Amino acid sequence: MCKTCESTIRYIWPPSDKIPEMGIVAKGNWILLRSCPECNSLWVESPYEPYASFRYLVRWKYTKEIWIYLNNIDDSKKLLAWHKQEIKKNWKGLSRKDQKLIEKHRERAYYQYDPIDLPATEKIDIDKYINEYKNER
Repeated sequence: MCKTCESTIRYIWPPSDKIPEMGIVAKGNWILLRSCPECNSLWVESPYEPYASFRYLVRWKYTKEIWIYLNNIDDSKKLLAWHKQEIKKNWKGLSRKDQKLIEKHRERAYYQYDPIDLPATEKIDIDKYINEYKNER
């Protein structure tokens, strides 16, 4: 197991001061692709309100190239929707400690501006876009 990002046991890093430092691999519009310095696992980071000060990371199981492809389709909109979708879908399966961190953010964001309470945009079928990427190659 990676001691830095815990990629084998963790899918989401909620906002906290415990989020590990990782290098930036690629940048989008309010979204980053990061890499763990220990195991090279990829993570997608995006900040949420208020003041874009609540950072969440979601593990990216695909390649850097696929991330860049998705980012370039529509100035990060699909990636941002995917990020929010994954947090909303998986946060109840996190540890109680991580759920409490998310609850603190939800409260601070008045249950409006966090990934759980923001209205869903489009449902992102990531496999569809991966197939498009592969077909273009």
